[in-house]
Amino acid sequence: MFGPANGLSLALSAVSVLIAGVTVLLAYFDVRRLRATGFERPFPWPWAFFSLISGVGVLVYVIGRTVLVRRRSGHGVAPLVVAIAIVVIGISSTPAASSTRAIWTPEPRLRGTQNGPASPRGAGPFC
Repeated sequence: MFGPANGLSLALSAVSVLIAGVTVLLAYFDVRRLRATGFERPFPWPWAFFSLISGVGVLVYVIGRTVLVRRRSGHGVAPLVVAIAIVVIGISSTPAASSTRAIWTPEPRLRGTQNGPASPRGAGPFC
């Protein structure tokens, strides 16, 4: 129940929440910076909380920000390109992270073998 596989899952969840929290914090600082450079009403930073729901949720803020900045200034697509690249890398690395579970999951014990007690019914592990 509390083996290494559960510890690994807990660590991955903690890292995910930490990354989402950093995303919200960076969105807040981004809005402050946009206001300081002359954007009167930038895209609201609380939209970044969607990153807590899903890894793809971070795109909600970045897409909204890109649309507003591009309409008002004519440039500003780089954050969207970087965010999409990060999400694609994260999605493509997910199978690698889930395959590590196979390393930590113990093999089941079979009855009637050296790993467990002999079967009370007799002839072999599957009887």
